[in-house]
Amino acid sequence: MQEIVNSNPALRKRLYAVYAVAGLLLGSTQVGYAAAEAGQPVWLTVALAVYAYVGVAFGFAAQSKVAARPVEE
Repeated sequence: MQEIVNSNPALRKRLYAVYAVAGLLLGSTQVGYAAAEAGQPVWLTVALAVYAYVGVAFGFAAQSKVAARPVEE
């Protein structure tokens, strides 16, 4: 899997976009619950914690690929 992702900048771009959209949806949901002064559901608390944890891996992957170029065949 690592070779596929490392050698495919377009795939990395899509994965980062999906991660960003997921963050937008989770964050918007949390803000909505806060604005309604409703208690935040457990699933949202768990999802935000997992999102933050996975974000570390995405950040390290992104940082390590800043100068990466496609592998020539």
